[in-house]
Amino acid sequence: MIRSDSHKFIFLRVPKNASSSLAQWLIMNYTDKDDIYTEVNDGGIPHRGVDFVRKYSKDSHFIHMKLQELYDEGVVHKGHLKDYETIAVIRNPLERQLSLFFFLSRLHGYQPTVEKFRKDFSSGCHMEDTNNQILQTDYTTVNGVDYGTWWVYENIENHIRQFQSKHGKAKSILGKLKAGITPLDKINEFYDDKTKRAVYEYYQKDFNLYEALKGG
Repeated sequence: MIRSDSHKFIFLRVPKNASSSLAQWLIMNYTDKDDIYTEVNDGGIPHRGVDFVRKYSKDSHFIHMKLQELYDEGVVHKGHLKDYETIAVIRNPLERQLSLFFFLSRLHGYQPTVEKFRKDFSSGCHMEDTNNQILQTDYTTVNGVDYGTWWVYENIENHIRQFQSKHGKAKSILGKLKAGITPLDKINEFYDDKTKRAVYEYYQKDFNLYEALKGG
């Protein structure tokens, strides 16, 4: 997460939605010494901030905390909710699950076979990955109210241009995202009807928001 008081925005790192690349770019260009953010391991950026950061720095979920959790911890206040833009990225859940699957296969050293994918995601989410059990749409709510300004994964370049027109041109460009757009043939290869239905049912709210926004 990032809380930039200098530019009045909050960035929530939804897992497998280009959160590392975007966090690194935002920190390098739109934060100063008094702003708060969690570390970006891929970019070699250590965390910075208040006791909250030190308290949770060894918790893997900490990097991907929801707005509600930040609010409950006092890192985000009512004034931030009112005056700051809360940014998060939403991605097609079918793509997102495949991205997680390939990431976990590299992390744990197993073959990313179709059979294993369908077994691991038979319930829609990955039952051993607690971050994956959280809906994308749950990241931007506080006490049931949605404060999110959503960036659609496929349209990140457009969102970046709009962000720069508001906050000033960045000193550096956004690097290539680690995960590109998943080809349709790859989705068709790994998903059967049963697995696709399970993902649709589990992430119905995410699909609804994604479909509503992706044309914008």
